Amino acid sequence: MLGNEGWADQFLQSLAEINKDIDVQDQFVCFMSYGISAIHLDIGREAHIHTSQFFEIPGSLTRNQIISSVTWLLKDCIFHHGEVDLEKRTANGLPFQSPLLGVMLRGYLSNGKPKQDWLLITKLQREEQIPIPFIAMLTVPIQYALQEFSSGYKIKNALSNTNQEPLSPQA
Repeated sequence: MLGNEGWADQFLQSLAEINKDIDVQDQFVCFMSYGISAIHLDIGREAHIHTSQFFEIPGSLTRNQIISSVTWLLKDCIFHHGEVDLEKRTANGLPFQSPLLGVMLRGYLSNGKPKQDWLLITKLQREEQIPIPFIAMLTVPIQYALQEFSSGYKIKNALSNTNQEPLSPQA
């Protein structure tokens, strides 16, 4: 496969080194078992905190205002567009331009000082840019944080495949 074609040589070499060292192997298995879910939990916490603050939900809004605001933000995924004005119900129509994404990235990567995700941090520092899929991934916990207020009150639900609406705009 890829190894036979000369691809992934560094990856295969790293796996061979891990196989030689039982302590490193234990750390690797532990990270793969727990690290990924810990990272998702950390990013989810950032989303809940910053989404609520950014859109001032619930703030001083009435229950009906919260429902109306959340419904509008979730419709066509407006929440991640740039220049969102919740009061006027306007946005610039440019997806993934919300300052909230930058706030979350800074909150997780800089202020949060993630210990679990040193591989990602190292990669981002080396490449000096944030990959587009990572930015897009941040929209999922933001959407979820907003959905918790869709009834006008915050109702916490466990994130799962069964309670997520598609992120793509509805036809």
